Amino acid sequence: VEPDGLVRLLRPSPLRVWAVSAFAEQEALDAGPTYRLAEGALGRAIDAGADLERVVAFLVGQAGEPLPDEVEARLRAWARGVRRVRARRALLLLTD
Repeated sequence: VEPDGLVRLLRPSPLRVWAVSAFAEQEALDAGPTYRLAEGALGRAIDAGADLERVVAFLVGQAGEPLPDEVEARLRAWARGVRRVRARRALLLLTD
Protein backbone atom coordinates (compact mmCIF):
# COMPACT_ATOMS: atom_id res chain seq x y z
CA VAL A 1 0.00 0.00 0.00
CA GLU A 2 1.50 3.28 -1.10
CA PRO A 3 1.05 6.59 0.76
CA ASP A 4 -1.36 7.85 -1.92
CA GLY A 5 -3.67 4.86 -1.37
CA LEU A 6 -2.57 2.79 -4.37
CA VAL A 7 -2.68 -0.93 -3.62
CA ARG A 8 -0.44 -3.14 -5.77
CA LEU A 9 -1.05 -6.86 -5.74
CA LEU A 10 2.40 -8.33 -6.19
CA ARG A 11 1.17 -11.93 -5.84
CA PRO A 12 -2.39 -11.73 -7.17
CA SER A 13 -4.72 -14.62 -6.55
CA PRO A 14 -8.48 -14.82 -7.03
CA LEU A 15 -8.97 -14.49 -3.27
CA ARG A 16 -6.75 -11.40 -2.98
CA VAL A 17 -8.34 -9.74 -6.02
CA TRP A 18 -11.83 -10.46 -4.68
CA ALA A 19 -10.96 -9.24 -1.17
CA VAL A 20 -9.35 -5.96 -2.27
CA SER A 21 -12.11 -5.23 -4.77
CA ALA A 22 -14.58 -5.24 -1.85
CA PHE A 23 -13.16 -1.98 -0.46
CA ALA A 24 -11.03 -0.41 -3.21
CA GLU A 25 -11.60 0.70 -6.79
CA GLN A 26 -9.90 -1.23 -9.56
CA GLU A 27 -7.40 0.77 -11.59
CA ALA A 28 -5.75 -1.97 -13.66
CA LEU A 29 -6.34 -5.71 -13.86
CA ASP A 30 -3.34 -7.20 -15.59
CA ALA A 31 -0.22 -9.08 -14.52
CA GLY A 32 0.19 -6.58 -11.64
CA PRO A 33 -3.32 -5.53 -10.63
CA THR A 34 -3.66 -2.17 -8.91
CA TYR A 35 -6.47 -0.78 -6.83
CA ARG A 36 -7.09 2.63 -5.29
CA LEU A 37 -8.42 3.01 -1.77
CA ALA A 38 -11.37 5.36 -2.12
CA GLU A 39 -13.99 6.78 0.20
CA GLY A 40 -16.92 5.51 -1.85
CA ALA A 41 -15.56 1.98 -2.11
CA LEU A 42 -14.85 1.80 1.62
CA GLY A 43 -18.30 3.19 2.37
CA ARG A 44 -19.94 0.52 0.20
CA ALA A 45 -17.92 -2.16 1.98
CA ILE A 46 -18.95 -0.88 5.40
CA ASP A 47 -22.58 -0.64 4.27
CA ALA A 48 -22.34 -4.28 3.20
CA GLY A 49 -21.11 -5.27 6.67
CA ALA A 50 -17.33 -4.93 6.45
CA ASP A 51 -15.48 -3.74 9.50
CA LEU A 52 -12.71 -1.12 9.20
CA GLU A 53 -10.45 -3.01 11.59
CA ARG A 54 -10.68 -6.11 9.38
CA VAL A 55 -9.92 -4.08 6.26
CA VAL A 56 -6.84 -2.60 7.94
CA ALA A 57 -5.77 -6.02 9.28
CA PHE A 58 -6.14 -7.54 5.81
CA LEU A 59 -4.02 -4.84 4.19
CA VAL A 60 -1.35 -5.06 6.91
CA GLY A 61 -1.34 -8.84 6.80
CA GLN A 62 -0.97 -8.98 3.04
CA ALA A 63 1.69 -6.26 2.91
CA GLY A 64 3.62 -7.61 5.87
CA GLU A 65 4.14 -4.10 7.19
CA PRO A 66 2.07 -1.33 8.79
CA LEU A 67 0.01 0.95 6.58
CA PRO A 68 1.47 4.38 5.91
CA ASP A 69 0.16 6.70 8.63
CA GLU A 70 -1.62 8.94 6.14
CA VAL A 71 -3.44 5.99 4.58
CA GLU A 72 -4.67 4.67 7.91
CA ALA A 73 -5.77 8.16 8.98
CA ARG A 74 -7.64 8.62 5.70
CA LEU A 75 -9.40 5.24 6.05
CA ARG A 76 -10.45 6.05 9.62
CA ALA A 77 -11.77 9.48 8.60
CA TRP A 78 -13.76 7.95 5.76
CA ALA A 79 -15.17 5.25 8.02
CA ARG A 80 -16.29 7.84 10.60
CA GLY A 81 -18.33 9.49 7.86
CA VAL A 82 -20.30 6.33 7.05
CA ARG A 83 -23.73 6.19 8.62
CA ARG A 84 -25.39 2.80 8.80
CA VAL A 85 -29.07 2.05 8.91
CA ARG A 86 -29.88 -1.28 10.48
CA ALA A 87 -33.23 -3.01 10.46
CA ARG A 88 -34.11 -5.66 13.00
CA ARG A 89 -37.20 -7.65 13.65
CA ALA A 90 -38.82 -6.84 16.93
CA LEU A 91 -41.88 -7.82 18.87
CA LEU A 92 -43.62 -4.79 20.31
CA LEU A 93 -45.96 -5.34 23.23
CA LEU A 94 -48.48 -2.57 23.90
CA THR A 95 -50.65 -2.45 26.99
CA ASP A 96 -54.13 -0.97 27.22
